[in-house]
Amino acid sequence: MSIFLGSLISAVILIFQYILSESKNWLLGGIIPLLVVLFALWCFFIRTPRLGVEAIIPFSILFFLLLGDWVDGRSRFKKKKKEDMEHELKKMQVHDLSD
Repeated sequence: MSIFLGSLISAVILIFQYILSESKNWLLGGIIPLLVVLFALWCFFIRTPRLGVEAIIPFSILFFLLLGDWVDGRSRFKKKKKEDMEHELKKMQVHDLSD
């Protein structure tokens, strides 16, 4: 049950990360990885009872997945922005040719 719940929470986090990483503001994509790091630090050093060393692996996997999605989302945003600009340029050229 706990593995299923952890996987479900991770999937929801990854979906939100996917959405935030493609936003116009590049810092929004860094919010969730930062929260994962802060939560991991809280779990390892402040929370009682503290998590053991074996819990580092799931946090690390989630962090690197989020970081990779952030980088990928930025490239998707730049590609989409470039395609939009090219589309607008073509529209302007067609409009100029028709005059």
